[in-house]
Amino acid sequence: MNHSAIRLAASLTLACLLGLLLPHAGSSEAINAGGLVLDDLKRDYQVRTLDNQPADAHDRRMYNTISFTYWTEPVMQDGKQLIRFHREEKTKEGYLVNYIILFDPVDSRLIQAERKITNAAGQVLSSHFDNYTLAPEIFGKGVLHFNMYPVVFQQADLSPGAKISLNLAMSAENQPMTINLEVDGEEPVTVPAGAFQCIRLKMTFDTNKMLGSQSSLAKIVGYLFPSYIVWIDKTPPHLLIKMQGKFGGLSSAEQAYELAKVYRDK
Repeated sequence: MNHSAIRLAASLTLACLLGLLLPHAGSSEAINAGGLVLDDLKRDYQVRTLDNQPADAHDRRMYNTISFTYWTEPVMQDGKQLIRFHREEKTKEGYLVNYIILFDPVDSRLIQAERKITNAAGQVLSSHFDNYTLAPEIFGKGVLHFNMYPVVFQQADLSPGAKISLNLAMSAENQPMTINLEVDGEEPVTVPAGAFQCIRLKMTFDTNKMLGSQSSLAKIVGYLFPSYIVWIDKTPPHLLIKMQGKFGGLSSAEQAYELAKVYRDK
């Protein structure tokens, strides 16, 4: 991985990862798309600062998330059933950040991703598009977008002590990153959306794969990546309820992303 990719990885917020661990709550019409169970519900998450620091203290992020909404929909393209993942994020600075990711659940392949940032007046400040089908040898089967990795928990081994590795594409310009999760027990968790019996997982970045297992830099960089705690619903399909950590880097405030509301658009 080149130095620009390392800097990109170091500055990415785990809020992006969080948005796509879909929580399972409320009643809905289930849709089976290539083995993935989807529904027609939207989920709102809120951001809560857990310590006495300002939410943006020593924060490396370009903008600070205050809430976001997540939903999925099945789509047909060229005779194939695909999944479109949506994440609409509101920031402290007044921006609206929209992500749309297209994924093939049958072949387990990432197709494309779009990001658009607009201001309060609706003016587009920036936009970005990635086509992952142009490099199938890099973004092959099983590689997920960093904004859409909920799918693994529907079929993952969640027994005590089990370990899960996810390969996440940050952009089409860089190699996928690997994050490791380890099942760390069960516990009840209460969030604004209600009380859930959850499976707790520890999450870390695999800097050995990023920089090479023999690289002394891997150990140094490893200390720069905070660890995170993820709580997923014990009830299948094991989707996200809460995530906690220093999302803006080691010197930033400790924050929690919590499920706030589950609803269906009228």
